[in-house]
Amino acid sequence: MKPWLPVLMLAALCGGCETVVFEAPPVAAQACDPALVGNWLSKGDQPADLGEVELRIDAACKLLFVEHEQDGVREGEPTTLHVGRDGRIAYAWVDAQWTDRRMDSASDAKQEDTKPSDFAAGDIVLMQYRVSGSKLELRQADPKLFAHRIIDGRIKGEVRRDAEGSMAVRVRAPVDAKALRDSRLFPRGEMRFVRAGEK
Repeated sequence: MKPWLPVLMLAALCGGCETVVFEAPPVAAQACDPALVGNWLSKGDQPADLGEVELRIDAACKLLFVEHEQDGVREGEPTTLHVGRDGRIAYAWVDAQWTDRRMDSASDAKQEDTKPSDFAAGDIVLMQYRVSGSKLELRQADPKLFAHRIIDGRIKGEVRRDAEGSMAVRVRAPVDAKALRDSRLFPRGEMRFVRAGEK
């Protein structure tokens, strides 16, 4: 399995990674987007990579993150996927503490050894998403660009580094959606999916 696959929906929230969390979303939550409902298979560079990660999203926007590995299928606890819009920009977000627990599971951490979350209750991982026919793309927040915007005073938040030098960015509420309209803040990446049954 490619190393990026287990952290697609988890926004790379693991030790030694740069992270961005939000105290609150920039838009109001809406009803689940029907275009998101279904089973989505991760799409890599090679045909053999198809479906190593699966996102199962039901009509109530309950998300199940599934890893298909050589030694079997791994599922974690489901979570609610929240969605909202700023004009043509579509946002999706999940609970940041859920991502911590899911990363522990993805890393084969034993339940009793799971450390407390680094994130405050209510913090979220925010992404932009685009659905085009049978294709889904998720775009993560860029930690360096968000850090610069916070340091420059254009967005409210905190930037800190841990003992290993990993950067953690927290965007404080309220977040003005207009300040996030720069497409560079949520760049295109490798988080591409195809609807199950499609190629």
